[in-house]
Amino acid sequence: MSISMYELVKHGYLINLSLVFALLAILSRLIMGIIYDYLLKETENIGMSKSKFGRNYKNKVSSSIGIERPVRNVVTFVEKYIRKQRYMGITLRGWELTSIRFMLVAVIINIFVTAYAIVKNMTMELIVWSIIINIIAVLLFFLAETLIDSSYKYDGIKINMQNYVENDYVNHCNAIKEAEAELEGKENGQSVKMIEERMEKIEEKLMTSENKSLSSSEAKIIQDVLKEFLA
Repeated sequence: MSISMYELVKHGYLINLSLVFALLAILSRLIMGIIYDYLLKETENIGMSKSKFGRNYKNKVSSSIGIERPVRNVVTFVEKYIRKQRYMGITLRGWELTSIRFMLVAVIINIFVTAYAIVKNMTMELIVWSIIINIIAVLLFFLAETLIDSSYKYDGIKINMQNYVENDYVNHCNAIKEAEAELEGKENGQSVKMIEERMEKIEEKLMTSENKSLSSSEAKIIQDVLKEFLA
């Protein structure tokens, strides 16, 4: 047996349905808050993080910076990474939209019930109850949003992740400078060794029979000139 719209409104079935959607909206908002708290905690010291989120992000940063240094737009890089993350199969943006849509459905149902009750001259109690529930649901939704403070936490997460990218780039540059300095030191050491070897060979030639015509003072002058030239 089918139930008419009049009975759905009169017996409060639609009002109860709106309450279900309102509760789902608030619940999804609270789940968002839990996710934000988790991410904020993980990103405070992401370099030491051992969670899946932290490991994947560090690998992503290393691979991206390895291809092109520095990352041209750190903000975009971080936001794209956050948007791709899923929690219980839903992205953060998806959780936010889901909670808003549930709340809109609850409000629309209550508005419809109020308007229908007025048009059908139903009891004032039903009309007032519908309006009160609508107001309470909206207030609770905004209260949940105030408690989780998603905007503030999202900004904190982004800043922490951006700082890691920038610090990783600085560390990479420092590592390159140290490697270059070490390589330059080795090359200089090799050059000095080669010069010394060449000077020893020249000195040996100066003392051979072919150069016995040179006096010791003349040989000393030539050695000094060669040292100054090869240094």
